[in-house]
Amino acid sequence: MAGASLGTKKKRRIFHQNLTDVVKKHSPTSTHVVAFWPADSDPCIQVADYANWAIQRRWEQSDPSAHEQIGHLIRSEYDAWP
Repeated sequence: MAGASLGTKKKRRIFHQNLTDVVKKHSPTSTHVVAFWPADSDPCIQVADYANWAIQRRWEQSDPSAHEQIGHLIRSEYDAWP
């Protein structure tokens, strides 16, 4: 799911908090900014959106095909909606 497609303020707030928790856990001295830009606004966002889609598809639909193609590039995964 692309961050920009999180249509409600509540979902964006939950997403932001979960992302902040992960950044603090894995890189406590880093700063970050969460933005909700449409995926088609930048090619790098499109790449990140594809990676997120591949992870989501594996977790939610038990379809690992896209994940297997890029899995060697993924360092970690975190369930933001436990």
